[in-house]
Amino acid sequence: MLPNCPQYIVATFAILRLGATVVNVNPIYTQREVLVVAKDSGMRALITLDALAPLALAVRDQTSIQTTIITSLAEYSAAATPAPLVEGTLRLADLLAGVDQPDLPRVEINTDEDVAVLQYTGGTTGVPKGAMLTHSNIFANVIQTECGPTPPCVAVKVATCW
Repeated sequence: MLPNCPQYIVATFAILRLGATVVNVNPIYTQREVLVVAKDSGMRALITLDALAPLALAVRDQTSIQTTIITSLAEYSAAATPAPLVEGTLRLADLLAGVDQPDLPRVEINTDEDVAVLQYTGGTTGVPKGAMLTHSNIFANVIQTECGPTPPCVAVKVATCW
């Protein structure tokens, strides 16, 4: 539950590298909307801003969320100010501190079947619904944005990367 910030990128790549699923939660969602997404997705961890910690903690007991990790927009600014301590949460900066060589598990990912991102719709006709995007879906989207509509570029990129 992060805005566009460096921590979102760090978290997303870490989640994907571990073979877990990214569930994007709009940081301007209301408590009810966060609860709907958290319950439906079965998320077990939530990474959010320190300012949103009260909202995240308010829904935790009604969901599968076991871990709440907070960060501050100031952490990656010129001020480099860490998030304040909030009871019931872990700070992202503390988790990353002192990790020189992470011990990464080898994870088998079936790119055509394993869900990389569970992206919820806006719910304009009711409650938000999760769209399951596989690793192949995400890869194809990257190639499309990089190459544009020219088919030969896509064929060369796919052959090179796979």
